[in-house]
Amino acid sequence: MKAARILGCTAFCTYGLGPGGVKIGKKTEYNNPSWYIFFEINYISRPIVLGIFYLAIPCGSGLGYVVGSAPADWHNGLRITPGLNVLGCVLILLFMIDPPRGVVEEEKKTSYMEDIKYIAGVKSFLLNVAGFTCVTFTTGALSWYGPNYIIHGLKSCNETITEGCETRIGVDSVSFIFGGVICASGVSGVLSGMLLSKYLSPKYPKIDPIICGTSLLVSCPLLIYGMLSAKDDLVSAFAILFFGTTFLNMNWSISVDMSLYVIVPSRRSTAEALHLMATHALGEAGSPYIIGVISDALINTDCPDLETCSNIELTTYYALQKSLYLAYGLLFLGGVFFLVSSIWIIDDRKKVDRIMELEYKEVEGEAKMGIKYDAI
Repeated sequence: MKAARILGCTAFCTYGLGPGGVKIGKKTEYNNPSWYIFFEINYISRPIVLGIFYLAIPCGSGLGYVVGSAPADWHNGLRITPGLNVLGCVLILLFMIDPPRGVVEEEKKTSYMEDIKYIAGVKSFLLNVAGFTCVTFTTGALSWYGPNYIIHGLKSCNETITEGCETRIGVDSVSFIFGGVICASGVSGVLSGMLLSKYLSPKYPKIDPIICGTSLLVSCPLLIYGMLSAKDDLVSAFAILFFGTTFLNMNWSISVDMSLYVIVPSRRSTAEALHLMATHALGEAGSPYIIGVISDALINTDCPDLETCSNIELTTYYALQKSLYLAYGLLFLGGVFFLVSSIWIIDDRKKVDRIMELEYKEVEGEAKMGIKYDAI
């Protein structure tokens, strides 16, 4: 509503329809390539391919801050991104080919409710979804409020505080540097998680959820300390945030891989759609609103009259700092969910392998019978 009053109804509705359409295509791009990679790439190479694919998320988010803060006028940043979307559409239309579906999937179709009932019984999948929802909640909150939180801390020094403030980095450079840190940590985090999964999973079948859970538990104190020290020592804070977000990004490709190999092939598309809907709708989409409501309540408590508030920037800084503890708490809980899922991950995967083996033998037997009938 506040945005509608600022932009006007027509401009706000137009702005809302644009990102809404982008989100539809964005989630389709996440869903379809995931199971396409799963079917077309063997299990040895699949972690690498998924890791390369999911590099796009943290790298794209980081580059968005860089591109958005580069022009002198922020409007020009919004004029750059539509061109990149058009380029993406052209590349998809020219080079992406719809892959052939598996024979088993075509012959043994199930209803949507049957799929939901089956998926609800896979414990490792449900815990994976819960854990990754906590991850996206945190990433959504940090990406939305991270730069503003740091900027409020820096601006507070210019009002009533003169000592213990960061002076080496200016307010205008925060978004650019923040985006660079997110981009670099995305590359290091996704690649690290991918390589750990590839080389450790053959020896340790439970390693995937353990990597995800441990990396989240390690990232929590790093992110908290990095954000707490942002106002006083921003250079060190950015360095610590790099390591914190590196551990945070280690689970992107691994989580998707886990969500697919514990589900039978004919139901993987439904499972991945539910995975994306839950993690993004309940995670990154809702976290900015929830964190914003909490921080606004804290600001109104400390400064009922904003016009007479002695240092509104410092008040906003501490309000955001306190409200972000919810994201850190959920991130810790997400790590616990992943670790608990390791109890069932092996059994769930073995069930899928057995079902696939039986279906393969059934299809192979039918093919042989067809050859015999042709000979007769």
